[in-house]
Amino acid sequence: MENRWLIGVDVGGTKIEAMALDGERGVQGYGKVGTPQGSPQDLIRGIQSATAQALEAAGGWPEEIRAIGVGIPGQVQEGVVRLAVNLGLRDFPMAEALRAIWNRPVRVENDVRVAARGAYRLLSSQRAFRRLVYLSIGTGVAAAALLDGEPEVGADHLAGEIGHVVVEPDGPLCACGGRGCLEALVSGPALVQQALEVIRMDPSTRLAQMHPLDAPAIYRAAREGDETAQRLIDRTARYMALAIQWLGLTWDPEVLVIGGGLTAEGEAFLEPLRRALVHQRGASRVGGELFHSPDRIRLMPPSTRVALWGAVELAKRLAG
Repeated sequence: MENRWLIGVDVGGTKIEAMALDGERGVQGYGKVGTPQGSPQDLIRGIQSATAQALEAAGGWPEEIRAIGVGIPGQVQEGVVRLAVNLGLRDFPMAEALRAIWNRPVRVENDVRVAARGAYRLLSSQRAFRRLVYLSIGTGVAAAALLDGEPEVGADHLAGEIGHVVVEPDGPLCACGGRGCLEALVSGPALVQQALEVIRMDPSTRLAQMHPLDAPAIYRAAREGDETAQRLIDRTARYMALAIQWLGLTWDPEVLVIGGGLTAEGEAFLEPLRRALVHQRGASRVGGELFHSPDRIRLMPPSTRVALWGAVELAKRLAG
């Protein structure tokens, strides 16, 4: 059989998605499963299942796989997941485990760097640029900086883990074990936790009637006029604006791309963030130079599948 399928896998905190791409014909197939909460072996089985779905949808067979690229949240070094706090992984040889299953080349990278590769692939096809910063806000929070399509990884492969920068030293507990991390204040689960605290104090809020209570439900309540929900969103936007300022002044990118689950809210997500950035900038002349053009900040909602395209790019490089 001809080895023609490039496989991209995006491992998230709540779901695993896979894409099968035939580079010659452009045929695509997709698969999705919930992220197993258990052992590393359970996670591997989830990746297998999503990949099998993608191949079946595309009309392919496992024997026809050429190479596999995988994005996974956390600290990843040479195919080993050193630390993934939201998945409970530590020093797990992910690439080796997947190679043993398919007997094909496998490359594993941090999921945000993989998504940044996908965003660069998409946007650079529209216009030429060199510097891109990608900020992911969903179950977790992290960033990646790319120069000419290649991400900065850092000495210990921790570059971009801004979700664990402490913003409020006495703030809420983060999954990493610290307190007041950015991720514990602006991620989807953090927004839900804040809403639960509000409901306990004010059961009359519209949020108490939202079932299930998740981040989309909080945005929906705000659109329906619930002031409490809007205050939560505005508070989250202020912290996000801080992160964007840090990234902008550190890397000075031509474009800053925001991805992750919360971007599915579109303008309801972006408009409070724009207001927060303007307020934060104030009369600062330095701040006024930062993202002075509206198209310097772009949303990449989940429908663009940048993480999958970035993972396929990894597979393509392995395949040669």
